[in-house]
Formats: sequence, C-alpha cells, structure tokens
Amino acid sequence: MSDDLYTKKGRRLTVSLGGDVFDARSGRRMGRRRGDRIYGPNGQYAGTIFGRTVVYRRPDSVGRRGSLVPTQRLGSRSVIAKRMGRVIPGEEPFQDV
Repeated sequence: MSDDLYTKKGRRLTVSLGGDVFDARSGRRMGRRRGDRIYGPNGQYAGTIFGRTVVYRRPDSVGRRGSLVPTQRLGSRSVIAKRMGRVIPGEEPFQDV
C-alpha cells in the first residue's frame, strides 16, 4: 500500500510503506520520507509536507540524513491532478533532481 503526495505544481509522488518517495509517472526514486520532511537520494532536505502537498522551504533545509541507494519503481498511468486554490509558502521541490 502507498500514499500519494503532490508537489506544489501538481506533480504526483507515491510514498511506499517503507517511506521511499517515487515520481508516480516515471517511477524514479526521489527520496525518503522522515516525518513531515522528504530527503533526496543524496541525503539533503528536499521538501516539507503540508497536508498532501510537498514544498521546498529554506528554513527547513538545514540538516542531512545520509545518502540513499538508488532504486526504481514502476510508474503509474494515472493522470496527475493539478492542485489549485491552496496557497502554501515555499517553492517547488526537486528542482535539481
């Protein structure tokens, strides 16, 4: 079983039971969830979760959680829903991933 999250611009992410975060479309591993934060494959902060939306917040970016071993998961064919109407402070996460 997995949970779905969305980036600020509506990109769908899937979180596995173990906490790994994948791009729902490509299946590429984006990082790992730790509480309300996501850390990228390099162990650096990638985003903070607000409800079901992930945003990059500079104040939260202090810290590192160790690197992850790259893996891939099969993508999903579902359509990515754009989330509108909510204003959440922060930037689009995973800009350099």
